[in-house]
Amino acid sequence: MITTKPLTRPASLNEWRTRGAKHDPVFKESLEFGMAYLAQPTDLFISPYSKCGTTWLQQIVHCLRTRGNMDFDDLIQVIPWLEIVQLLGIDPYAPQCGGFRVFKSHLSYYAIPKGGRYIVSFRDPKDALVSLYHFCNGYSWADGAVSLAEFARAIYLDKQESKFLSGYWEHLVSWWEQFYTPNVLLLSYEEMKADLPATIQMIADFLGLELDEELLTLAVKQASLDFMLAHKPKFSAWLYQEALAKLDFIPPSDTFTMVKTGRIGDHRTELPTDISAEMDVRWHEEVETRVGISSYQALRETLVLERGLSNATNLK
Repeated sequence: MITTKPLTRPASLNEWRTRGAKHDPVFKESLEFGMAYLAQPTDLFISPYSKCGTTWLQQIVHCLRTRGNMDFDDLIQVIPWLEIVQLLGIDPYAPQCGGFRVFKSHLSYYAIPKGGRYIVSFRDPKDALVSLYHFCNGYSWADGAVSLAEFARAIYLDKQESKFLSGYWEHLVSWWEQFYTPNVLLLSYEEMKADLPATIQMIADFLGLELDEELLTLAVKQASLDFMLAHKPKFSAWLYQEALAKLDFIPPSDTFTMVKTGRIGDHRTELPTDISAEMDVRWHEEVETRVGISSYQALRETLVLERGLSNATNLK
């Protein structure tokens, strides 16, 4: 009798990478399929870097285009993740509810299909790093098997960040270069937190959607952390979890969710000082030398002045 060893979580970062490398051809094929999508002018791509507000923006947009319809089991069903539509067997050209297609993505501007509309939210790289670490810890690998410092060096500080996808720095620069492109809306996670109603109004205006007081109130409610945590199963990405399990990559988890704490400033207490200093150096090397923005704080200030998301006193 043949017995199958149960799938367990990787016990190290190296094991996680080794398992992933076994499936590189599958992931690459799905990625290239998504990148080849022929965008329509009404299509919307929500494409922040990981843990920079992607799910939050999806929830806002879906509420606006459907007046709050929550009749889905997995958000991926109503807003497909472009890079894995082939992996999940989803037809990206199929009609979507709400009158126009919306796709989740983490692609840089350089890689994403052109011809549609785009919303990207930026987030302090140090907070995004801490959030991504906690997002992966206990799911992508066994709880505590990888330290925050080890993860930071591998994902944010290693210049060989990914074979197929851009790292944080290139992603940010690619979208910042589109600041004045009419079909691109750039936001910051922090100003979204500071003034959610203003953010929702800005998104509605960008999409040409009428926003009455009732819909604004509903969108603010459904985009709140309390509401999304109360509906956590809808944001559990179970279709994606099932796909990874079928590949014998990572087992599914009943507690996995795309929605976390949403806190700002966690890096101040969690990120080692040497990692924080190295990330400042990388910002200078990868961002400031290319687009002239000296720090993430300077980026936020520019967004506030140009987009008017909140009063500048909220920047500290």
